[in-house]
Amino acid sequence: MGFIYGKFYNRCARIHDILALAMERKLYESFICTLDPEKKNALNEALFNIPPNQEKQEQFLKTNKVFQQHMDEYTVYFQKSMSGDLGHTAQYWTIYIYLINRVNRDLMRAIRKCDVDGYMAILPSVMDVFFGFNRPNYARWGVLFLNQLKKAPPDVMPF
Repeated sequence: MGFIYGKFYNRCARIHDILALAMERKLYESFICTLDPEKKNALNEALFNIPPNQEKQEQFLKTNKVFQQHMDEYTVYFQKSMSGDLGHTAQYWTIYIYLINRVNRDLMRAIRKCDVDGYMAILPSVMDVFFGFNRPNYARWGVLFLNQLKKAPPDVMPF
């Protein structure tokens, strides 16, 4: 019930991750429906040729032009949805996906890995969220904290 009423975020964090993933899959499915059959076939062929080794998979996906073009097109589709071109309902859920799958996940990853550079990279997006949700004190103090973090000498960082 806490998830439905928007309470107890910490208790419901896993539910938010699962829901955001399900909604992004739905958005991706709607994106796939807009593709030309030629692009679908080229993507299927590229994905069929992925090597079984995980290290080689990452290298293959980074260098494959078909896959990179596909991801760029999905990014454009995602931005269209965020701007409301696909309707208000799609815009609402795309913003939810962005906040959970992008901002929250990157923030949690940076905190758990003690990655100061990643933390400083995602913190401006967190400040935007604070400002957007009318939390001016969090946004104001967060900007001050980020500036102090950037000025701190490297030997002060414990990690």
